[in-house]
This record gives sequence, structure tokens and C-alpha cells, in this order.
Amino acid sequence: MARSFGVRPPRIAAVEGDDIAGRLSASDLASRRIDGVDLAQAREILSANLYLGAQPIAQALDQGADIVVTGRVADSALALGPLLHAFRWSADDWDRLAAGTLAGHLLECGAQVTGGYFADPGYKDVPGLAEVGYPIAEVDEAGEMVITKPAGTGGVVSRLTVIEQLLYEIHDPSAYLAPDVVLDLTNVEVAEIGKDRVRVSGARGGPAPETLKATVCVDGGFLGEAEISYAGPNAPARAQLAAEVVRARVRTRVPHLNVRVDAIGVRSVWGAASATTNLRGAQTDDVRLRFAAESSNASEVEILLDEAEALYCAGPAGGAGVRRRITPRLASASCLIERRFAEPRVTMLGAPT
Repeated sequence: MARSFGVRPPRIAAVEGDDIAGRLSASDLASRRIDGVDLAQAREILSANLYLGAQPIAQALDQGADIVVTGRVADSALALGPLLHAFRWSADDWDRLAAGTLAGHLLECGAQVTGGYFADPGYKDVPGLAEVGYPIAEVDEAGEMVITKPAGTGGVVSRLTVIEQLLYEIHDPSAYLAPDVVLDLTNVEVAEIGKDRVRVSGARGGPAPETLKATVCVDGGFLGEAEISYAGPNAPARAQLAAEVVRARVRTRVPHLNVRVDAIGVRSVWGAASATTNLRGAQTDDVRLRFAAESSNASEVEILLDEAEALYCAGPAGGAGVRRRITPRLASASCLIERRFAEPRVTMLGAPT
């Protein structure tokens, strides 16, 4: 792309060292697991990756990289790394590291801080969401920052959008754990200083955690999904009957298979595995049923899909629009791994020209 525009090729750095799949056994990882699947029962560890921090990104930029490509790193590191490079903050300047981590946390989900995922018509209106602008963090050497967005773009940057993103995915506001620092948000102040300009200050930090988070993936078997629609008068009752028929037929062929049935738009997000209970009382003339099951054996979930498709001619009246698919799955667990297992390395690709 650079050559096609007549500019010099960019200097590219690769940050590696997050992959620890070959360095720890399943039993080692199981003893460090904090949530997710039982790794002690895993047949094979397919991947295990640490969340690295900002230091190797800063190192790559210090070596002249224009583009830094990383393995798994913390979201906040993508902002903190360039700030470390630009301002030469020391690795134990906890308050500034906390400010840079906060900048990264506010930017990490893109347009969420400029009105995306915030908009709720009539309650939280966002102008021009179709042309929403992505956020900019203007950060100074002291760690003070202003969140804004490009002029002429849609969306909004307000005290409310910033506060929502500030608290997004936070467990303990006084101790938000990142690879480089423990961020304390309890004294953060958020103030609107102009149109689409919000100043954020007051981040405090403490020494980095002794462990790093890792995500471990193992073979999760297969997910089978099938859908069918029922519409018109008495549609909920026909959909209810279809769900009962499929469950009964699958039960005779694969008794141990747990089949989930959702009535999309009627009872799915808030439903349990038996989400179609009492569908006959639903006030709608349009029901989309979704059947789902998981198994380590693809042929078992295939039975569910066959029975769902059989509803065309061997089920209630008016079923239409069947879709079916089988998806191989990964199951994941989160672990806390000692820092000694982290060996980040930076490789420059190609010589500067």
C-alpha cells in the first residue's frame, strides 16, 4: 500500500511472547484457573495466551516502528504504549501509568464513548449515529486528558457517555487490574468543557499486579443450531407444539442431549433452556424458533438439526424458513499466571529506508 501511494515502506515491529501454550501443562493451568471450563478434564490445550502490557509496545516505538503488530495484549496497552514512548514515563510512575491506562480504557471499545452502545431513543438520544465518529484522547505529559471526536462526525461525547465507558467492565473501581498498573478510579473527575469535549482527571495508580491474566482455549465440541418460523393466527401455539415435538423426538434418539429452544423476540434473552414454556399465551403473530444443542459428537447435534428440518412436513402447520448449521467450538478459561512466564520480545521487520 505504501508503494502504491509513493511513500516509503513503513517500519513494522512485531511484539511476541504472549503464547505460553507450550510452556505450561493442562494441570499447571488448571491449578491457576479462575473461571471457565475445567482444564483438568481438557484433552488438549489448543492455545494459551498472556495479556502483555505496554512496555514492549513502547520499546518497539522507541526503535522507530511506524506500525506495531502484537499478539494478545491488554486493551489499555494500545494507548499506554505510545504514551510511554512519547513522554518517557518511568515504569513505576504509577499515577501517570494509571492515567494512560484510563485513556486506553476509555478508547478500547471505539465508538462506545462517542454514543455507540449508549443510544436509547427517548432516554439517551445520540445525533448522527449512522456516521458516528470514533474517539480521540488528547493526553498531556501530566496525564490529564480530554476525550473528543473528529469534527463533522456524528455521535456525541458527553459527561454521561464518558462515565458509562469509565465504568464499563469494571469490577472494583478502586483496583482495576491491568498488566502495567492497578488503576484506582474512585477520585476520577469528569467534566464537560465544550461541545464534544470532556476532561478526565484524577486517576491514581498502584504497583502492577504480581500475576498476569491468560486466556486458555480447549476443544469445546460442536454447537448445532436450527431455526424455523411460524406466522399468522395462532402462531405461538403452533411454535409451542413444534418445540415440544422436537424435544420429544430428540429425547427418544439421544436421551442425554440438552436441547435449548428460544422463541426469538418473545422469550429468548430472558429465557432458560425451557424458554418456550407458556408460549401459547404470547401476544404475537410472528415467532422464530431457535433450537440449539452442544456435544463433543457432531453426529448427535446433527440429529437435532434433522428433527428441526422435519417440522416442514411432520410438524405443525405453516412452518417455514429453516436454517441449520453446525459450528466447531472453543471453550475458554481465564487463569492468573506468574509474571516470570512472560517473556515479551520485539522484532523489527525490514530495515528503515
